[in-house]
Amino acid sequence: EVSQYAKVLPDTVSWAEPHWLYIYYPKWQAFIQLTYKPLKGEKRKLFEHINDAYTLVAKHNMKSSGTKEYQMHASNGKSTTLIELNGEVATSLQFFTTDSSKHFLRGAIYVKTATQNDSLAPIIRFLKQDAFHLIQTLSWK
Repeated sequence: EVSQYAKVLPDTVSWAEPHWLYIYYPKWQAFIQLTYKPLKGEKRKLFEHINDAYTLVAKHNMKSSGTKEYQMHASNGKSTTLIELNGEVATSLQFFTTDSSKHFLRGAIYVKTATQNDSLAPIIRFLKQDAFHLIQTLSWK
């Protein structure tokens, strides 16, 4: 489920793959970037995508004043890792969720004025809650 405050837009970067999306919040010039990767039962792909997700977190971790990592396991078989980054970072939350065999979805929250995170705290909190809701209501097709 996507917030009423958001628009779902295709990712238009030149290297975007099918099913890459932005959940864009025009009022705050913020978005949740989603990149989907099919696994096709290949464990190697799962480990590669998880490694890539941590590599992307590490790029932002240099400016972070700390990180917290959480694991969620849903009854429908989805496993989710959430990584919160604190401080003046471009992305305050990154996550990935998977069923470990067919689907892998990575997401990250971005706010265009990320260097002002203290004053953006209410917006960042809202976006995190929206990301949690998105993960909890996600169903694979």
